[in-house]
Amino acid sequence: WLKTNPITGDPNWSHAICVPIIGIYYIYAHRRDLQRLVVKTSWSALPIIPIGILLFGYGIWPGQNDFLKDTGMLVTLFGVTAFLAGWRMMKLLWFPICFLACALPWPPLVYSMVALPLQELAAKVAVFVLQISGVNALFSGTKIFMEGQNAELRTLNVAEACAGLRSLMTFITIGAAMA
Repeated sequence: WLKTNPITGDPNWSHAICVPIIGIYYIYAHRRDLQRLVVKTSWSALPIIPIGILLFGYGIWPGQNDFLKDTGMLVTLFGVTAFLAGWRMMKLLWFPICFLACALPWPPLVYSMVALPLQELAAKVAVFVLQISGVNALFSGTKIFMEGQNAELRTLNVAEACAGLRSLMTFITIGAAMA
C-alpha cells in the first residue's frame, strides 16, 4: 500500500488500486458459473500453500525483498483458494488471483534495468528530432547536450519517467483486463 496508493505512493504504480476492483468485477461477472460449481477440497493443492509461505518468509528475512513477499502472498492466496475450493473452481478464479501481479511494484533494480534502455531510446529520438529541426545536439547515455544562446552548452537529462514504463504498465493491466 505504501508504494501503490494513489495519494502518497509511487506514481508508477498508481494504477494498482484498480487491479483488485477489476478482479472482483471478473468474479461478479462469472458468479453464475461459480455458483453452479461444487466446492470440493483439493488436497493436491495443499503443497502450494507452504511454498507461498516460505517465499513470503524469505522475502522478510534473509531476502528483505518486498517483491518476494508480495509474490509469496499471491502464491499463498492461489494455494489456499485451490485447496479450499478445488481445481474446478480455480478454472474461473485463477485469473483474478494472477491478475493481482499487475499491482505488484517491481524491485527498483529490475525497474531501472528496463527503464534505462527506454531512456536511452528517448534521448536518441529527441536528439534526432532536434537535429532535424536545426538544433546542434548530441547525446551520451541519457544526457542530451545542445547548444544554447551565445554557444552556451546546455545539458538535459532524460528522467526515468520519460521511459514510458508508467504508461506501459497501465496499458498491460488494461490489456489483460480487457482480454
